[in-house]
Amino acid sequence: EEEDGGDYDGEDAVCTDDFFLAIKTDKNPEQTEWNVVDNDTGKQVLQGGPYEVPWAVYTRRACLPDGNYTFNMLDDGGDGVCCDDGKGFVLLSMEGDTIWNSKGEFER
Repeated sequence: EEEDGGDYDGEDAVCTDDFFLAIKTDKNPEQTEWNVVDNDTGKQVLQGGPYEVPWAVYTRRACLPDGNYTFNMLDDGGDGVCCDDGKGFVLLSMEGDTIWNSKGEFER
C-alpha cells in the first residue's frame, strides 16, 4: 500500500472533514489521476496520480476545513480502473461514511 503526499495546508484552517480515498489501480496506473477542488475559491486543494504500480492500492487521508468541495476522478483510457484492464476500485469516504464506491467503473 502506498500513500500520496501531504495534507491540505490552508492558512489557519480548522480540520472539520476527514477525507479518505483508496484507489486500486488496474494494469494502466499511469492513466489514473484525481483532485479535490474547493468550490468557494476554485483552487485545487488535493491531488493524486498518475500512478506507477499496476494493481496496487494507494491511499490518501487528509483533513479539510469546513467547506464545499468537488472530487474529480480522471482516467485517460476512459474506462476507469476496471474491465479488460483488471478489477480496480475507488473508495471515497468523509468522516467514516462511504460517499462513493465505484467498483472500478467511471468515465473520464
